[in-house]
Amino acid sequence: MVDKEKIKIEILCAAERLFERYGYDKTTIEDISGESNKAKTAVYYYFRNKSEIFHKVIEREFHLIRENLTGIREGNHSDRVAELSEYLKQRMELIRATTVYSRYLSLQRQGRRSEALSIISNVRDDFDRWEREYFEFICREGNSKGLFSDKVQPEPFGEMMVMLLKGLEFQFVGSHDPDLSKTTYEEVLDRILLGCTK
Repeated sequence: MVDKEKIKIEILCAAERLFERYGYDKTTIEDISGESNKAKTAVYYYFRNKSEIFHKVIEREFHLIRENLTGIREGNHSDRVAELSEYLKQRMELIRATTVYSRYLSLQRQGRRSEALSIISNVRDDFDRWEREYFEFICREGNSKGLFSDKVQPEPFGEMMVMLLKGLEFQFVGSHDPDLSKTTYEEVLDRILLGCTK
């Protein structure tokens, strides 16, 4: 059982390197087989096709992001606004650190079409739901403790934060000056959070 899991991970790691280097459309099962030093039949034993492999690679990237952010979410924070600020700053660094997803942000920005984007969208929908629930929770807590303005309601707050962050990812990841983008992003976040609080 351990050997099977190890082989699957080796195939996924090889595929990730290829997707990062050449993209989804130009990577073939043969390429993945060669890069992973596994027979093509072995690749097909573990995965139905290239789109399933790509889905698993993107899923792994978002799993790592969630794992890191869960540490912030589950920390013992008495100040929910400070927690949210820490979460949002760490979140964008984790998005930037992805190898395959960040490559595809530029394709989305250019309006290019690819099967990869619909695969990413499926994984991303799950992540967006997870984040929206968190933002709504933070808003409810903020409202109940008198930290957030009464005009800021949980459901719209959750929706707006998810939409805002997805839009900011393009700039943050695609920037030619990452330090300037980071500074600007953090300042924008501070202003947004300041506007939500009393």
